[in-house]
Amino acid sequence: MENVGQYKPFVKKMILLIVSNSLLFQSIDPDYFVKYMVEVGKSIKNPAHSTLRLSSLIYLITGPLKNTIGSRIDTFAVALAVALLHPVNAENICKRARNIKHYLDLLDDMVPGKGEEREYIREMVRQLLMAADDKHVFDIIGEFAVVSESSEFNITENWDHHMIYMKCLVKLCDFSPYWAPHAIMVEALKAENPYPDMTDEFRDNYHYIVASKIVQPLLTNFTNLVKMEDVSSALTSNILELKCAATKE
Repeated sequence: MENVGQYKPFVKKMILLIVSNSLLFQSIDPDYFVKYMVEVGKSIKNPAHSTLRLSSLIYLITGPLKNTIGSRIDTFAVALAVALLHPVNAENICKRARNIKHYLDLLDDMVPGKGEEREYIREMVRQLLMAADDKHVFDIIGEFAVVSESSEFNITENWDHHMIYMKCLVKLCDFSPYWAPHAIMVEALKAENPYPDMTDEFRDNYHYIVASKIVQPLLTNFTNLVKMEDVSSALTSNILELKCAATKE
């Protein structure tokens, strides 16, 4: 028998995100969408981390990054991309593309609706999830750093700037354990261990490098635009904790 309790918080968090931010559309029937999210939830091996990602997105778009995405439809696309981060994850780009297609096809199968709005959502989510592959993380961080320093940077009127901003936002949510409260980070990273056979010391060093060399520069791109003191403080504290753990004798 399925343990529904494992993924129920994930589904509830996604519905809360959609409803509280008025992200319902004519082409997305809410009842069918709930059933779709249940199917997505069943495929998630670590629902707690996926729920944390959604909680982090809610915090960002209702707090320091409020109104920065602009349109409701793009906010919905970002939310769906964040929800699908774990299910589409794969060891190579071809399998990732197939996984993305599978879950977008499942959306089309389970949630009736057609038209330009649905096609737009599908293509936007596809692009966001392809860019969220770890292989592209340095590319999107670097691109965001370059365009955000330009005097012409405008995420509301320049489509390229808008897209790189949303790609980095999805990735910031993907890295949410690193800027979560320390106790939550410890549990999340323990469950997300990418190399099950690695020693504790190697694991701590791996996460220290990710936090300091990837997440920190990614966050800096955002903090150069808006104040995110709580996030910055949590990340800095966790980096220090990870460094201490990685260098302990």
